[in-house]
Order: sequence, then structure tokens, then C-alpha cells
Amino acid sequence: MQITIKEIQNQWGIARATIYKHIKSGKLSRLDNGLVDVSEVIRVYGEPSKNTQVDIKETRIDDQEKSLLLQKIAFLESQLSQAEKREEWLKSQVEKAQETIKLLEHKETPAKSKQGLLKWLIGN
Repeated sequence: MQITIKEIQNQWGIARATIYKHIKSGKLSRLDNGLVDVSEVIRVYGEPSKNTQVDIKETRIDDQEKSLLLQKIAFLESQLSQAEKREEWLKSQVEKAQETIKLLEHKETPAKSKQGLLKWLIGN
């Protein structure tokens, strides 16, 4: 069975320049019609990877997923930063409210009632 250089590229995942370099150096032989015998390709490169095209597509998908995940991470980091700022502001509001409550409690303590002269003399 004979195959083209393009088929070798696709099935084995070998660069076209590398294939021509091996043909030129004699490592891989080419038939007179320009095709290469499959047994010759297997001898040089081994069995073809069945998933070469799938691997390329998966790599592209992985790159797209990686890009999407990096965007999501950046978004979540900005959301976290905003939440931390809100938390700090709310903490300061709680502290102000607590100070106000303390001041109000301090003012509410009853002062000694003034006694009249008669009560003071009689002593209650």
C-alpha cells in the first residue's frame, strides 16, 4: 500500500520538512510515482498514532478552555477584591455604631437627683 506525504503528516504527525529531509538523506525511500510505501514509513516512524488529529483538536480545545478559565479567574479575583473592600467598609460602620451605642449608654446613667434642703436636713 502506498501513501502520500500529506497522509504521513496527518497520520504520524511528522512535519513535512522532516519527511523530505529523511527522503533526501536516504533514511526514508520514495517510490518513482512520488508516493511512499506504508511499510517503509512504519520502519522509519513506527506505527501511526490513531489520535494525532484528535490530539491536535484536543490541544486547541484545551487552549480555548485554558483561556476561558484564565478569564474566569481574573473576573473572580476582581469580585473578591470588591467583596473585601465592602467587608472593610461594613466593619468600619459596625465599629462606628458600637462607639455610638457606648456613648449613648454612658449618657443614660442617671445622675444623682438633687435633694431639696428639707430632705437633706431630715435625711430621707
